Amino acid sequence: MHGRFRLSSQTLLLLFLCTANVPAQQETDIKTLYQKAKLKCYSQEWTGAIDLFKNMLRLYPQSRYEDDAHFWIAYCMEKDTQHKPEAFAAFSQLVAKYPDSPYVDDAVGFQIDLAEKMILDGKDKYRSFLHDQLNKQMSDMQYRAAIALGRIGDPAALPVLEKMFGNEDYGKLARDLAALLQINRMSVETPAQADDEKDIDILFKGNKIELEENKKSGFLWFGSARYELYQSMLKKDGNWSERELLDFALWHIMPAVPPFQVPTSSIAPFRCDICGRSIHNS
Repeated sequence: MHGRFRLSSQTLLLLFLCTANVPAQQETDIKTLYQKAKLKCYSQEWTGAIDLFKNMLRLYPQSRYEDDAHFWIAYCMEKDTQHKPEAFAAFSQLVAKYPDSPYVDDAVGFQIDLAEKMILDGKDKYRSFLHDQLNKQMSDMQYRAAIALGRIGDPAALPVLEKMFGNEDYGKLARDLAALLQINRMSVETPAQADDEKDIDILFKGNKIELEENKKSGFLWFGSARYELYQSMLKKDGNWSERELLDFALWHIMPAVPPFQVPTSSIAPFRCDICGRSIHNS
């Protein structure tokens, strides 16, 4: 045969079966390593979990658990308060490298939380990330970014917060934060800059005219009474005390009441249950 040899059909079959078994065994090894790393997470052994996930990526760089490993590495970093910037960067890497991963939404949510915390720690460069999220089409991330900005007193959140007033999940919190932002704005603006009176005039459009007509008939609409209360509380000279600012904010976030008519004699004085202020009928 001049050095040639022929493999038997049995040998060829054995070689094929051994080769085909390699991917199956590798998949088992990957899954076992992934589960061990997840158990470290559940036990809150963050450093140990990170090491196992990184080892898995090193040994099996293109496995089907690749984006999972990247997410959990960032998640474990986020639990360590000393590594917030590293966690933020790790989540960014996941979003950039695996835009179709089911982990993307969770990753962005964690980034919003981290950005808020780091801004409060003095790392203001993360504010731009929250501003970017305000322009996203995904309403949930947009809303969460607005809430984060509202909590740190950033007025850029106001337009989105106002859109959220009727939202079942975020509405109450959005109204509270918007009121506090308005207070902050009033406390730093001069009377010439403030446009709160214009805003209220738009909100209660027509009530100035209706007010006198309703009084003549012996009835006062709630909206008109509320407008009068607003005028009595408004400090046009910008000279607010801390208590007056708090009362005014609470008045802004009072729950809406359906329109109803009350004899004017019964609301003289008309008293706000929250701030305790009253207006007398003229």
